[in-house]
Amino acid sequence: MQKIPLILSALAMIILLAACDETDPFSFQDDFSFVPEPYDTLTASREIRPNGLIIYTHEEGSGSFTITERDRVQLFYTFRLSDGTIIQSSYANANTFPSTMNLPATIRGFREGLVGKRNGAKVTLVIPPSLGYGNDRNSPFREEVLFYDILVVQVLE
Repeated sequence: MQKIPLILSALAMIILLAACDETDPFSFQDDFSFVPEPYDTLTASREIRPNGLIIYTHEEGSGSFTITERDRVQLFYTFRLSDGTIIQSSYANANTFPSTMNLPATIRGFREGLVGKRNGAKVTLVIPPSLGYGNDRNSPFREEVLFYDILVVQVLE
């Protein structure tokens, strides 16, 4: 007897979903209209590493802690391709809270580019495929040079 309302609710949900047009009501596309413009690399100091990683430092940051490859950090970031297309950003959808990242879980170029940075550091990383997704045969970015604008908010641990 108690199963009838549950079955009727499930049936109603199926009918409602079937009545929808081809637009997926559960799909969601990020709003990048709040993402800041790319950092100006012409006014930043530039470091080119032998492995192809380029680090533009816009602001050094301050504080007694520097980032290591094992740290967890809070930061704002925007990931773009060479043509300027935004792929991902912590600013998406008018977000005003920093993202928390475990650096060991990020791509090698991202980790290497942040090592030694402090709270408040503002950098642009230009990451070659070999330090990005070049080894991931399933990634659509495996042959792409990646551009990350990053503002380090806090080194957590």
